[in-house]
Amino acid sequence: MTLVYIYLYSSFGNSGELVVYRHSYVASYSVYNIHTREVWELDPPEVVNSVLQYAAWGTQGQQLIYIFENNIYYQSDVQSNSLRLTSSGKEGVIFNGIADWLYEAKQKV
Repeated sequence: MTLVYIYLYSSFGNSGELVVYRHSYVASYSVYNIHTREVWELDPPEVVNSVLQYAAWGTQGQQLIYIFENNIYYQSDVQSNSLRLTSSGKEGVIFNGIADWLYEAKQKV
């Protein structure tokens, strides 16, 4: 398979306001098509210009997975609609798909 897409992230500078815990941060993510030079934001369906807690490529094809407001989202392809896999995420209580502060501190992620 040839490389067609890359994802880019922006953490808005180095002032530290978007650092969550010692090793985690939030950022805006964009997907870039290297052939057509198209760029689009990686956002959940209900939000525009979101700040995500995590994003990564899937294991097959052009899959994407990302975390927004402690919930997991999945895209089977970069141009497909996002599917919300969890809805139980709760700030400070339920962390779907990401580590909380205690895990980062004890496991040295």
